[in-house]
Amino acid sequence: MTLIRHGIRVTPARAREGLKVAPVRPAPASEAASLGHLFLLDDRYRLLARVGEGGMGVVWRALDLDLDEIVAVKFLREDLANDPRLVAAFRREIKLGRRVTHRNVARVFEFGHTDELYFLTMEFIAGESLHAHLHRCGPRPALWVLELAAGLCRGLAAALAVGVVHGDIKPGNILMSPGRGAVITDFGIARALSEPLAREEYLGGTPHYMAPEQALHGQLSPASDVYSVGIVLFEALAGRSPWPTRDARALLELQAAGHEPALRSLAPQVRPEWLELLTACLRAEPGDRPRDVRALLLRLAALRGVL
Repeated sequence: MTLIRHGIRVTPARAREGLKVAPVRPAPASEAASLGHLFLLDDRYRLLARVGEGGMGVVWRALDLDLDEIVAVKFLREDLANDPRLVAAFRREIKLGRRVTHRNVARVFEFGHTDELYFLTMEFIAGESLHAHLHRCGPRPALWVLELAAGLCRGLAAALAVGVVHGDIKPGNILMSPGRGAVITDFGIARALSEPLAREEYLGGTPHYMAPEQALHGQLSPASDVYSVGIVLFEALAGRSPWPTRDARALLELQAAGHEPALRSLAPQVRPEWLELLTACLRAEPGDRPRDVRALLLRLAALRGVL
């Protein structure tokens, strides 16, 4: 017998006699009643609580019964599972994510497929997303943002060291861990620099955070991640977007015209040194930006001395 809850098909849990399970924080009563600890995925992962959702799927906190550890399980939405491009992108997420090992990147473990359900498992990071944090706290102090920037760049530099560009840096894909600072998740549209994008391959992303070359032409490079980091850092400092619109079509028109945000007029309260650095990150042409996050790290080190 199978049940479907929140777009996830799972089977009733079977008792495992003699299994010692470490205590975990219980799921909220409302979730435990509807799904919670009563069901297993693939006879191994006990689903505990839904912790996130994106365009391609949902993420649950789960107990790995084989290893007696808490993990995160990300599911590809069932209505997308019949699209070979999206399934390929989902497989690529774990293939590329497993290459990266760094404290500022969430580890990816394995890919699973059962009953027409695709999922992957990854390290569970306790902490809220940067999106939730900024919504709760508003603009952050310059030194706080500097630490955020350093963590993001170090994690992305570790990915770049193994030939991977993330391609979807945004507040929702950054978790704020009390012990580790900023932790990058979701390599769903990441690219290997050694593997050019095939015509039929899927390259998604979030338009508001995508560099012009990525949004307009599907081109992804190390400078594209620099652009996305610049958007995130400006939002953390200024408490607002550098773009005058949230409409994706209008934003693409601005980018196609070569428009660059006028950061100084948008956030006069932000220190000029920050605005100068972020303006460089948000240049329309990739060659006018810091070439990659390693170059951006050097600029951040100089900024630390000023601050």
